[in-house]
Amino acid sequence: MYFGRLNKKVMCLSRNILIFSFLFLSITLELVSQNSVNSTGGDIETNVGFISYSVGQASYVINDGGTGSVSQGIQQVYEIIPFNSDTNFIAYPNPTEDFVNIAINSVPENDLYYSLFDIRGKLLLKNVKILGNPTTIFMADLPPAIYFVRIYNVLKVYQTFKIIKIK
Repeated sequence: MYFGRLNKKVMCLSRNILIFSFLFLSITLELVSQNSVNSTGGDIETNVGFISYSVGQASYVINDGGTGSVSQGIQQVYEIIPFNSDTNFIAYPNPTEDFVNIAINSVPENDLYYSLFDIRGKLLLKNVKILGNPTTIFMADLPPAIYFVRIYNVLKVYQTFKIIKIK
């Protein structure tokens, strides 16, 4: 008789622990799902207010006012698609921490160059000649953000890659 009641208590306790674990896990997953990995951000302070911004969040709140609107957490999603597909290039690893390699599948007749831009369009490296296949672009000294690598020669731009630098 004693073991029967003990067995029922153990089964009830096991069931309660299982329910509690499921609820705890569900709440934890919901809390974690609101996090985002931001590629860059900053703070701006003027005489009329203060704004903190980040790049890398999805849109979740839009505030309308008499003089305009503010979209909190908006990210403009876009990809750069090459129009000239006669030469194939690959950029890897992406995202990267220290460097990115540019591999060329078919080489055009003219010399190739690359330029590196930040997310705001500031030119960081200009007219660097591509000497090897693959060519390594070192990015360890750059802050985490989104960068663009443009591959071109004297005749045309072949491709532009969006590179995500982390850490």
